[in-house]
Amino acid sequence: MEPSVGKSSFTNAFRAEKNKPRGRRDKISRLNGRYVGRDIRLAILKSFWTSISPVRPYHLSSRLILDDIRGRCVYSRFFFFFFLTNYVRHLVKFLNVFAAYISTRVIIYYRDKRNNEDRRNEV
Repeated sequence: MEPSVGKSSFTNAFRAEKNKPRGRRDKISRLNGRYVGRDIRLAILKSFWTSISPVRPYHLSSRLILDDIRGRCVYSRFFFFFFLTNYVRHLVKFLNVFAAYISTRVIIYYRDKRNNEDRRNEV
């Protein structure tokens, strides 16, 4: 694992959660879809974090001029435009993942509710 220099504790916590070792039983239950909710929650956390984090140079296109000699970044006049497009892109991604999470929770809720009603009718 790479050193956490300049990374926030949020990023480290996310990485630790993602790289948590899983046993054989966990692998089997993952195949059965038990961990779908957990993975979607992690995706929500990650997309939310990227949507609120400041834009880094590698997010920008070739309009960004890197001044390596002085060791600092010189942004072109299009910087603000690219900042906005990047922010909106991540925000849309976050909303998509969030909508997927909500829809899966609703589907699971109604499926369980229907199964319980079916069991009650059998008796």
